[in-house]
Amino acid sequence: MRHHLRFLFKNRLALRLKVNAQEDLLLNGAREPTHRGQCVHLLGKVDLACITSALTRIPDARSRSGLLAGVVRFSTDVGALLLYLESLGEVSSRTEAAAAFAAAIKRIDFASISPSRMRRVLDLIAATFTGHERVQVLFGLLQSDSFREAFDRSTEALPEPLADVFVPLQAVFECVVEGKPNRRGQAALSRGVTTLLEAPASVLESHPLPIRERLLESAVKLVRDPAVADRAEGALLESLPKDSRTFSRLGMLRAADLVRRGEDEAAKALLTQIRAAHSGFQMPARWIAALDAPRVGRFAWTGWTGADRDLGDSEVRGRRLRRAFWLDRLRSVWLRIGPPEEAARIALEASLQKELAMSGVVPVAAAGSTSDGVPYVALLPFGRPADTVLARWRPGPQQACAMSLAGTQVLLGLALAGLALPDADPARFLVEEGAFPAVLLADLGGARRQTSDASLLGHHRTLAGTWVACCLDRLQEGELAAEVLQSIREAPTLADLIHRLAIEA
Repeated sequence: MRHHLRFLFKNRLALRLKVNAQEDLLLNGAREPTHRGQCVHLLGKVDLACITSALTRIPDARSRSGLLAGVVRFSTDVGALLLYLESLGEVSSRTEAAAAFAAAIKRIDFASISPSRMRRVLDLIAATFTGHERVQVLFGLLQSDSFREAFDRSTEALPEPLADVFVPLQAVFECVVEGKPNRRGQAALSRGVTTLLEAPASVLESHPLPIRERLLESAVKLVRDPAVADRAEGALLESLPKDSRTFSRLGMLRAADLVRRGEDEAAKALLTQIRAAHSGFQMPARWIAALDAPRVGRFAWTGWTGADRDLGDSEVRGRRLRRAFWLDRLRSVWLRIGPPEEAARIALEASLQKELAMSGVVPVAAAGSTSDGVPYVALLPFGRPADTVLARWRPGPQQACAMSLAGTQVLLGLALAGLALPDADPARFLVEEGAFPAVLLADLGGARRQTSDASLLGHHRTLAGTWVACCLDRLQEGELAAEVLQSIREAPTLADLIHRLAIEA
């Protein structure tokens, strides 16, 4: 109140204030402002008519803006606020104006403001302020409940240029500053976050920790502009406590974004920080190992697990399917590759595998050729190669018959789909072990379309015999009755074979 009274004393002639003796003592500072009603009455004399009249007597634009800046700090008249906003277009500095405006609007009651006046307020803010200053002004406004209600009422009627400016800022204020759910959609929030990140680094780092966390998370998840993402990391991620769970969680999100962008060295540096600060967190070490591993394009060899660790290097290199880590998607896959001269054939087989889309065939996650011409087919990381499973498998009779049944059903499905396999090599298949093993075909190398149903069914019956023998040969002698084995081996058709295996499984 003392500040307001000093302002009135300084500008009493320009405003042509008429005051009584008691009010004159207040303006001169001879009396302390202890009576609220008396002070409010004095401030109320500066109404819109008084302000408008005073402005006609002040020729200098900066002086007019300065007068209005002082008035709007205590005036509740929206008309005075509009005059102030209009005056800002005539002066060069915006930083001080933004701060004054943020303080001014706290006293404005927007409950009864009309949609046209609301549009005028927003239009003036957009024309007067840019960048972070505009954010500062609107965030100040959004702290007023009456403004928020008025803004919500007028949002649907806003012209598109104004909506594009202010709806994203409202979204980022609600979600990032207040931590509320997003009701404006991801696109609006993404634009708002991008705008907010244009503020100076010192401003971003000055936000309370919860706001910095939400802003960084939104930036990493929603903002696709690399420059903005880098700015978010530089200004926000480094400001978080390194030993906090938030740093490790958001750091991994940021590292993932860097890996997807191919900035592997920057990702490794960040992952190294996370690993050092969180020794019990294993994922950073796994990602670092993948980034350091040999690669085919954007697929890093991640080796084998379990019994496969005993395979020699030449055996691993000769595998149909090899475990890899897909850097662009940060997920494990099975990878099938070939020499460049077989690129056309492998691409055709990958296309066939996509078209099949049947339950007995592993879905293709990606297919193509690397920059040096190596063709690849990446498959979902289902199970383990059947040949490695069979090499160490000691099943019971029911389990062996169940695995035989699962593989035979795949071969029948392929035959009915009009696709012929050249062989039933277990290395083509992936197995998810269990009491009832699941078997999926992963490698369609050499597969071809065939129109003759009868010959195709007969051919796959022969292949099924090979598959079943691989499974049942793991049984110990006498575990399955000789007549049962003979009945299975002599099944004339795929359907008969499936039926007899189903009985034993």
